[in-house]
Amino acid sequence: SDIKTGYKNPVHIAKGLARLCFAYFICQRPLLAMAEKIICVSPVVADDIVKWFGPSYAYKCAVIQNGIDVDYFSPDPEKGAIIRNRHGIPADQPLILSLGRLTPEKGHHVAIHALKKLCDRKINARLIIAGEGDYLARLRDIAEKSGMKERIVFTGFIPHDEAVAYYNAA
Repeated sequence: SDIKTGYKNPVHIAKGLARLCFAYFICQRPLLAMAEKIICVSPVVADDIVKWFGPSYAYKCAVIQNGIDVDYFSPDPEKGAIIRNRHGIPADQPLILSLGRLTPEKGHHVAIHALKKLCDRKINARLIIAGEGDYLARLRDIAEKSGMKERIVFTGFIPHDEAVAYYNAA
């Protein structure tokens, strides 16, 4: 099945290497060389920059982790209930939310596998996958093959102002 998605296809690998070389030599290296500071969202990103570009970049890296507006993203059971009602999910049923662009690196497939493990342990959980992207067909296929299709809601794109309600639902 990996060949269908292109992950082991030699042409796919060659294109990926070409993009990597272009990004590294033409785009990123010159920009990072000119930068006074490089803002990294995690220590792992800072370590990766040093690994890929050399130890001389370590002093340029500053880690500023992503923040969250705790006033906006705050518990609100009423908002969560609206989403659960919209998708027919009872208030007492465990709910997993995977929200973001539908691409392999975002890990939505991991949420499907986690749902399967929960259900195998007799935990009657559901999953909402909210977002859009090229990985949707593959995610639907994974859901079908894992037997989790009926327990997953694919919402498509949700507006930013609805994200709070989805977090509260989960």
